[in-house]
Amino acid sequence: MILATLVIGAIALFICFVYINNRTWQIIGTLLSIIVLCGSLFMIAANDHSHFGMHKVTTTTTKQIYSASGSNANGVNIGPLPKRWD
Repeated sequence: MILATLVIGAIALFICFVYINNRTWQIIGTLLSIIVLCGSLFMIAANDHSHFGMHKVTTTTTKQIYSASGSNANGVNIGPLPKRWD
């Protein structure tokens, strides 16, 4: 959304500065476009620096875990023996 505002502000600035012939409307449109453009740049910088518009959410869950080797919980490896390469 903020990038769309940035693009709209840049296009409006170009149109107001180049294509409007009436000097009064050119100045008003250019100033409004500059305000929109600078405002969107400020909001991008604020979002990048201090995560403006976001809030921190922490979720904690507790789950029961089970041993993958069955009921043997004394630390003995009950899998196959490793192959020897003698």
